Amino acid sequence: MERGELKPETSNTEKNPLSQHIFMFPFRIKPRKEDEQKTEYIIKSLEDGGWRRTDFTAVFSSSRYNEFFYFHEYARDAIFGSKGSVDKPISYCFERFSPDELREGRMMLYVKDRSEPFDLEFEQISLRVFETKVGILTVQVMNYKYGSIHDVLMINDFGRRIYPQFLPLPDENGKVDMGIVKDKFLADVIIFKCGNVDSTEEFCLKDYSAYTLRPADYISQLLGRAFTESFEPVPIIDDRMYVVCWYGSDRWSNELKKDSSQAAGSGEDSDREPTEKNGDSTNLKKPAYYNCDEWYRFLYIDGKDIGCENEELKQHLIKKATYERWSGSGTLFGITRYSFVCITDTKHVGATILRKHMQSMYYQMALILLAQRASILKFSAEVARVSGEIKDFVDKKDTGNNRAKSFEDILREIKKLHASYIRFVNRLWFTEVTPQEQGIEMYDMAMDAMGLKEQIEELKAEIKELYEFADLQYEKYKTLQDRKINARLANLNIIAFIFIPITVVAGLWGMNLYFIGELQLDNPIIDLPQWLKYLSTFFLFVVSCVIAYGISWNYFEKIAEHHNFDRSSHDNKDGGEDKYSDEFEEFLSLNTFMQTLFKNRLWLWIGAGVVLYLILVVLIVRH
Repeated sequence: MERGELKPETSNTEKNPLSQHIFMFPFRIKPRKEDEQKTEYIIKSLEDGGWRRTDFTAVFSSSRYNEFFYFHEYARDAIFGSKGSVDKPISYCFERFSPDELREGRMMLYVKDRSEPFDLEFEQISLRVFETKVGILTVQVMNYKYGSIHDVLMINDFGRRIYPQFLPLPDENGKVDMGIVKDKFLADVIIFKCGNVDSTEEFCLKDYSAYTLRPADYISQLLGRAFTESFEPVPIIDDRMYVVCWYGSDRWSNELKKDSSQAAGSGEDSDREPTEKNGDSTNLKKPAYYNCDEWYRFLYIDGKDIGCENEELKQHLIKKATYERWSGSGTLFGITRYSFVCITDTKHVGATILRKHMQSMYYQMALILLAQRASILKFSAEVARVSGEIKDFVDKKDTGNNRAKSFEDILREIKKLHASYIRFVNRLWFTEVTPQEQGIEMYDMAMDAMGLKEQIEELKAEIKELYEFADLQYEKYKTLQDRKINARLANLNIIAFIFIPITVVAGLWGMNLYFIGELQLDNPIIDLPQWLKYLSTFFLFVVSCVIAYGISWNYFEKIAEHHNFDRSSHDNKDGGEDKYSDEFEEFLSLNTFMQTLFKNRLWLWIGAGVVLYLILVVLIVRH
């Protein structure tokens, strides 16, 4: 079959699949413009791109009933969403393609050095958007052709890659061979055809030469142009999607339920460990899957090569990630940071019931876990961004009104972030989502595998530290503003101090001092010539200025020293601001001013002014 050619096939709904693969792409919704922050804009852009909102409870069936009541009541709103919810929904469910479009579509994976592509049929394509501004795009495909576990492993590994994990180094001729990356884990080509989406992703070097993180083309086409023009889907995990996979195989189900001595290739006495039971020493054999490379690769989604060469570590990782409740019957579940997988036999319970559970309840559980993880990472990124804004604010030298307004905006952002975090904890953060024992245990395993409990505690501490840091910086800023206001008031006091003597003189003698001869006193007034009247007025003014400026001269010197010290203290990184505060408060104190006044013998200026006043009075007035 030529690349890109799709064979028409009859429907496979009458036969069971060999494996089912659910690829989940969690992403952060980053608006390209500030005015596109609201959830309503996200919903509208998706609807403009061809998505339609769905209501899980709109259609009744026994499988939907079982899925709905599997979860606690408080978790259902977040898991299923509802158009008719009284409160604003925390999640929104979308679908894009009709059942006929899904049946006619294909996802084809071309893997390097493999003659035929993996030809997979679509079961469902959906999108979930949460109010924390994260989305999860889900592509579910069915495998009806490839029964080998190695084929299943390659479908998982090559189907989940959305961009190169790394680029190979150039050779001696400066050429970069992408085939090196594609040989290990990246598909050579992914063809995605469904409805009006027709994508051929070849992962060419030129697509990543601009240092841009570009997910596979079919993801952008699925989300729609209306969405990608307004929002940027930022991958939350890395170059991989999360995988929920069921695989039905009688051979591997029987092989993995054996103990190590019965497993193929195991010696009679291999891997035996003595243990005490009822006072007797017996031999307890390890299960076969502890040493099974295929089970490890299935757990950790390793396609061609196993990712652990240390046997002791490999056994530890397998034991940690394996849910062993039903291992005796050949049913194994596995949960890691990147996968939720299951191997069963092909009987009715495994191939029908457990496969449907993986497709419904356990898929929904993985959806919530990914939404929690994505939201926590998004909140952490927001905390880092706001912290950077505070640092930029502190580092600025301009302290005008614009800066004060900017800091108020930062405080509002912090409050908004905290409110969103509280809403997330109340409506999307669950320590338990189901009353079913098996579901409780698997949910706890998944939370431990993803480290969600530790991450939520770290996020809580980050937000608390952000509040404390913002309060500290705000107090420092307000203190600095108060000091500057005090400095301005001090300058006003200087001006007032300068003009007080003049005001006093004007109040004593009257503003029209040159009409002094018209004053009515008890004793006659000397009849002075007119020029002497003007001269005496001018003389009084000069005397007042001399007294005022004489007293203030040293005060002006201290003000100049203060301003020079203020400029230098801002360049001092070792507590200059505290020194400035102490100096300024000490300088403004009345005690220090009086000490400075007498230390510099400025009382002589006062005495000279008094003498001049007495001489003037004697010359003008006689008793």
